[in-house]
Amino acid sequence: ANDFRITNTANSSQSALRAVNGGAVELYHNGTKKFETDNSGVTVTGRVDATTGFRINADNQKLKIGAGDDIQLYHDNGNNYIYAATNSALLIGTNNTHRWTFNNTGEFKPSANNTYDIGTTSARVRNIYTNDLNLSNEGSSNNVDGTWGNYTIQEGESDLFLINNRSGKKYKFNLTEVS
Repeated sequence: ANDFRITNTANSSQSALRAVNGGAVELYHNGTKKFETDNSGVTVTGRVDATTGFRINADNQKLKIGAGDDIQLYHDNGNNYIYAATNSALLIGTNNTHRWTFNNTGEFKPSANNTYDIGTTSARVRNIYTNDLNLSNEGSSNNVDGTWGNYTIQEGESDLFLINNRSGKKYKFNLTEVS
């Protein structure tokens, strides 16, 4: 047959399955097309529930989500990728709450000021590599004198320097050689 159909019990035009000779296979639910094959693969309309997982069994194949392929997940021969492929941020959350953001210019920041920690008292970050260390508690106050500060620590060839960004004053740390 050129066009094979299985229709509902009333033998109406409402298809349950349609197979086109040399072409698509279509599955319907209650008269609405939900699954069809085409020359590039398959198209699913609606939700896909996979009870034993979902797998892309090849390297360099992307799982693309969103009308503009906005977020992409994939693996190549040695790396794993999560990309916000459009000019948008990548938000990370837990417990259905936004916690961290990678914005579209690459900055990594918390979703709320003075709310989230990196590391804990028992699981610390080993090293932080940075050009300058900028420290500021602007918008809040410290526990010692109730004020706020904005400082930068910079390295020199043999010295460490502290810059008070509020007053512009610069200080050199007094270092004592121990070994």
